[in-house]
Amino acid sequence: MDYEKITSQIKQVQEQQDQNQEHLKQHDQLEQDIHELNAKGKRLFNELSDTWGKDQRMALEVDQNKKELLYNERRIRFELEEKKESLLKEKRELYDLEEELFTKRKQYVKKEEEK
Repeated sequence: MDYEKITSQIKQVQEQQDQNQEHLKQHDQLEQDIHELNAKGKRLFNELSDTWGKDQRMALEVDQNKKELLYNERRIRFELEEKKESLLKEKRELYDLEEELFTKRKQYVKKEEEK
């Protein structure tokens, strides 16, 4: 493998790292947005419970919807955690690949200097 090819691969890996970093940033923003939405949803259900708590049918409906909200919140949180773990794993793998390519390029240069 020659110097230009290795350098090209390094650039590709760096572009992938940039994309990965952008995905991590977007993911963090999504987590923050979802956290805010969940907090608003909980406040809304608390207000509904306070307002309709005396009407048994409505109190039951509000309670069921609140349980569904909490279930969906846990499911989404789990999915977000899995996605973040995947992005972090990809980040580590790209870093390792970049290091490997830098080492190969350094070895190539050293070999060429010895000729």
